[in-house]
Amino acid sequence: GLDLSVGMLSEARRLTGASLIQADMRSLPVRSSTMAAIWCCAALLHLPKREAPTAISEFQRVLRPGGLLFLGVQQGIHDAPRYSQSVVRHFADYLPHEMEDHLRRVGLTLVDQSTTVTGSVSWLQTVARKAA
Repeated sequence: GLDLSVGMLSEARRLTGASLIQADMRSLPVRSSTMAAIWCCAALLHLPKREAPTAISEFQRVLRPGGLLFLGVQQGIHDAPRYSQSVVRHFADYLPHEMEDHLRRVGLTLVDQSTTVTGSVSWLQTVARKAA
């Protein structure tokens, strides 16, 4: 597992005992074409939209041929910091066609896309595949 946040990694270690490393999804410390799959849920949405292509290109780079990518982001048009109890985090919401465009630009093929609503949040789930 990878996360940029030391706090999130500490919590994940406490709960899972898994092997984890601190890393930025825009520059993955992983060799090219080595990962069978990537699960990125509620993480890409914390990058400004202008930085998403860099992360998605990194995902494509590290996926092996035929590898799968799952992306879970909030659905909508928002792209700005949100403030909550003195914490500032960026949120970038996506429309289905925006995510498809990002994937297509880096050579990933859309496999499936769906929307789920949890409370007041609409989640866009996208699965893509790297060509074999």
